[in-house]
Amino acid sequence: MWNPRAISATLCLSLAFGHVTPAWAAPEDLSIPQKPSAPPPLTVKGPADGFRCQRYFSHQGKVLTCDSYTRIDAENLRPVIQNVPAAVSELNLYQRNRFRVRNAAYTGSLGLLVILGGWILSNGHRGASGNLNATGRSILNFSLIGGAAITGGSFLYAISFIKTNETHLGNAVTLYNQAHPESPIELHFTTGISF
Repeated sequence: MWNPRAISATLCLSLAFGHVTPAWAAPEDLSIPQKPSAPPPLTVKGPADGFRCQRYFSHQGKVLTCDSYTRIDAENLRPVIQNVPAAVSELNLYQRNRFRVRNAAYTGSLGLLVILGGWILSNGHRGASGNLNATGRSILNFSLIGGAAITGGSFLYAISFIKTNETHLGNAVTLYNQAHPESPIELHFTTGISF
């Protein structure tokens, strides 16, 4: 009868002394390289931020970014103009007004919701033929006119408010330059909005 322990012991001794080559062993002509080769490293490109508008200013021979990393707020001007209180107050006013423009976006969205809501409500007032009755047409007309007026008005308000707000940033730089003519700030962007 075959003894598995005896067979495995015999096989181990044979392998140790090189008498038997097992089937799973590598052929003699294939050798393992001493230094493995690696594939070429992958190049990782950062994300392209195509919609970010970089605004710069120069002060004492250095070109610096004007805005912080989170928003267009001209916050990086603050350390430079901090010793001129009038310039700091203009910068504060500029930043408060930029925050207020967001409310115009909410109002414009409300106008679009009025249009959508009027369209949905008017569909509930249809006659037997499937056409809108007088009440449905009235609801649709009032919602279209009212929603378009709200949306258009908030858009025009935001555009004009942004345009007038940019003058506060220019005023902050002008006030600083008047107080420190030996080291003026030069903006590398326009403070106006053009279409």
